[in-house]
Amino acid sequence: MMLAQRFEVSEPGFHTLLSTGEGERVLRAHFTAQLEHAAGLGAGFIIDTPTWRAQRALAGVQAISPSVLREANERAAAFASRLRDDHDCAWMPVFVNGVVGPCDTGCATEYWPSVFEAEAYHTEQIHWLAYAGVDLVTAMAFTNVPEAVGFVRASQRIRIPAVVSFAIGEDGRLPSGQTLEGAIDQVDAHTGAAPIYFMVNCLHPSHVADVLKTGAWSLRLGGVCCGGLRRRKGHGETCCEAQGLGAFAEDYKTLMARLPLANVFGGWRGAGGLPLHAFDFGVSGRC
Repeated sequence: MMLAQRFEVSEPGFHTLLSTGEGERVLRAHFTAQLEHAAGLGAGFIIDTPTWRAQRALAGVQAISPSVLREANERAAAFASRLRDDHDCAWMPVFVNGVVGPCDTGCATEYWPSVFEAEAYHTEQIHWLAYAGVDLVTAMAFTNVPEAVGFVRASQRIRIPAVVSFAIGEDGRLPSGQTLEGAIDQVDAHTGAAPIYFMVNCLHPSHVADVLKTGAWSLRLGGVCCGGLRRRKGHGETCCEAQGLGAFAEDYKTLMARLPLANVFGGWRGAGGLPLHAFDFGVSGRC
């Protein structure tokens, strides 16, 4: 999550902002600006709870107790629900999305949980979010199929709609090395096509556009969340740099043209974030 103003956040994650009045004020201002902009476009809006790291594995290094984690998830869901209730209307439907992160940082490749381990692990946080009133849950930036399948099965047990968003690299593959097509097909095969749709997290729109092909699997992609970072080489090193806003918008527009059924999208650009109007082109005609 990128905030419009600088604000110190403790290591466990953005959910800690809601433990203070000032932090809640910053988050409310952040989401209110986005909601008002969406209303001006006549678009719907999905409020993500700041709970990507509010789980045992990622918060455990801070010696945070399960009861504190549960309270953090419930507080985040309640905060988002109040925003939803304040802005939801017939011409701008608003939904609360309970965000669940992978059981590591999303980058480690030495170990991935089995389907059964992932189902047992994610059941806890999904339960907290579901009973706190979120409308759906999303596996955000997941890196492998077994954990995604376990997440979806846990959601099925709790009877809450689920979305799976896979993280992919420049080659269009998951960190596990699997293709996006293969990952989506496998999750559908092992869950009875239970996810309401799939999404993709990546550094740049071209990472998705380059691997899109015709086929039923691409029709399962309902949204994308791309950054504006392009890699460049210099002085013998490879690093990322923020792409210009105009170029980013054009690349995103090209991607959206290849995803005619997608209507959920977002993004970020380097450390500075993206102005809300960067995505106006994508909203037009898809509301």
